[in-house]
Formats: sequence, structure tokens, C-alpha cells
Amino acid sequence: MAAMKLNASPAGRSTDVPPVATTGSAAVRTAAHAATSVLEGNGLSSGVITDLFIRPRETASRVQTPPPVVPPRWMARVLVAAGIYNVVWGAVAILAPVWCFRIVGMETPNYPELWQCIGMIVGVYGIGYIAAATDPLRHWPIVLVGLLGKILGPIGFAGALLSGRFPVAFGWNILTNDLVWWIPFGMILWTAWRAANQMPTAGRTAGIGG
Repeated sequence: MAAMKLNASPAGRSTDVPPVATTGSAAVRTAAHAATSVLEGNGLSSGVITDLFIRPRETASRVQTPPPVVPPRWMARVLVAAGIYNVVWGAVAILAPVWCFRIVGMETPNYPELWQCIGMIVGVYGIGYIAAATDPLRHWPIVLVGLLGKILGPIGFAGALLSGRFPVAFGWNILTNDLVWWIPFGMILWTAWRAANQMPTAGRTAGIGG
């Protein structure tokens, strides 16, 4: 195939362009050589060509989006455990609403339906935790709502304890329902926050590649 002629300048100066290869990287190299020849024929220096085409690609290759954060397995296990606990506790509160009061020596409530309602709410939370276990970082709002309940519950208990309405023995319920979950739920939320605020980093400056 004969070499083609391109008018590379207003003065009509022509630039020889080698025949374009038909396959693979040879075609890419030929096209790049042809483009460079035309640009140089129009008075662009090799430095300008480098700034326009080569350096942006090198910079883009160094800037990398960090891979998605994979939650540790313990997060899913904690949420499944919390979900099962809540479902069981809620079922007990619904089916035997006065049992929890009798074992700590408290007077049984006049309206056990209120305690059954609490059991229903706790059980529904448990279903939410099990659903969140499929992707703890994505479903962090469920974990956040659960942690808020586990913080506000002990505050309410402390007020009832100080006023003498609840005995200290009732605190075991607060321990297993709320306090033991503070640290794992908090760690899940912290990890989710860090994952959501990840930014692209450049090369070794951000520890990529060693």
C-alpha cells in the first residue's frame, strides 16, 4: 500500500504517514506515530505533545480508587447473634410477659400487654439485624438505630433505678439486651463511616504498591 500524504500546514507542506497496520498493537503504534508526525509538522514540540497526551495518562495510572471495603466475617456473625437473641427475647416477652418480673422479685405489671408490645418491638429489631448481616456496611442505618436503642435503654433504666422503681436485679436485662452490643455495633458503624469516606489516592504516596 502506498504511503499517504497529509497536508500538515497552511503552506501545503505534506507529511508522509506510514501505512496503517491492520491488527493489534502495531496499528496503535502506527496511529500514534502518524498523529505525532502531524502535530510536529504543525510546529508542536515533543514536550508539548508529552504534556498533552502522555503525562495525563501517566497521572491517571497513578491515581487509583481504593478497592471496596470487605467487612470482616465477625460483623455478620455479631448481627446474626443479635438478631437471634432479640427474636428469642421478644418471643419470651410475648408468650410469658410476667416471667421476667417474677424472677427478679418485682411486682407483676397490671397491663402485661405493654410488656408484650415491647417484646414485639425487640423481635422486629432482631429481624432487622439478621437482614443487615447480609451486608453490614451497606445496612449501617439498621445498626445505628439498634445502637441508639441500646444506649437510650440503659439511660432509662438508670433513671428508674435512682427513683427506686426498678431493683438492681433488673439490670441483668440491660446487660444482655444492650451493654454487650455497644462495642461491636460501634465498630461496625466506624468501619462503615471509613468505607463511605474513602478517596482516590495516588501511587505510593497513599501506600499503593508497597
